[in-house]
Amino acid sequence: MNPSLNAVVTPMYDLARRAAAGPVVDAPFAGVPFLLKDLLAEYAGVPLTEASDFLADFVPSEHSELVVRSPT
Repeated sequence: MNPSLNAVVTPMYDLARRAAAGPVVDAPFAGVPFLLKDLLAEYAGVPLTEASDFLADFVPSEHSELVVRSPT
């Protein structure tokens, strides 16, 4: 469905596979896949455009607090 919906703008499948191969985190939602909205949810090394041409080449160097606190 994604090609018609364009819901996943920046696929991070390789990052997810690496995280899944690592040690298991003991948290209530650990291992449950989720999406990061391309708006204020900065993931270091992954482009963040916020649907703006102005930010088309922006790649954050640090995670936002939302990402830091999410279970991985």
